[in-house]
Amino acid sequence: VVAEIERPRSGPMRDIVATIQPDQDDIVRAPLEESVCIQGAPGTGKTAVGLHRAAFLLYSHAERLRRG
Repeated sequence: VVAEIERPRSGPMRDIVATIQPDQDDIVRAPLEESVCIQGAPGTGKTAVGLHRAAFLLYSHAERLRRG
């Protein structure tokens, strides 16, 4: 995990599976009704966690979102 985190960041985003921590996964999978605030130092995965949360919510609640 440390080697992956310390690698230079350039180009496309890497797969989060290699580095996601349990507390980050909890944020990604938090209930739809729960607001989350993602804070952290540079390079800690805030953007990746936010994008995966959005994808998780869109996938998990697709029918509800279609109905409005």
